[in-house]
Amino acid sequence: MKSNAVSFSTDEKLNLLSNLATMLSSSIPILEAVNTLLEDSKGNLKFFLNVLREDLTAGNRINTTFAKFPQIF
Repeated sequence: MKSNAVSFSTDEKLNLLSNLATMLSSSIPILEAVNTLLEDSKGNLKFFLNVLREDLTAGNRINTTFAKFPQIF
C-alpha cells in the first residue's frame, strides 16, 4: 500500500491523535504508545502506525512520518 492511497476519516484522525496525546502526556514512551495503538488497529490506521513505528525505530522524528502522509495531516 502506498502512503498516498491512505486516508482517514475525521473521527479516525481525532481518535488517533487524542489517544496518542493522552499516552504521551502520561509519560508513556512514544514507541510503547504506538505499539499499544497498533494492537487494536486495522486497515489504513495499522499501515500508518507501522510506518510510524519503523520511522521512530530508525531514529526519525514523528513529523517525518506525518510528511509521508500529506493527504491526512
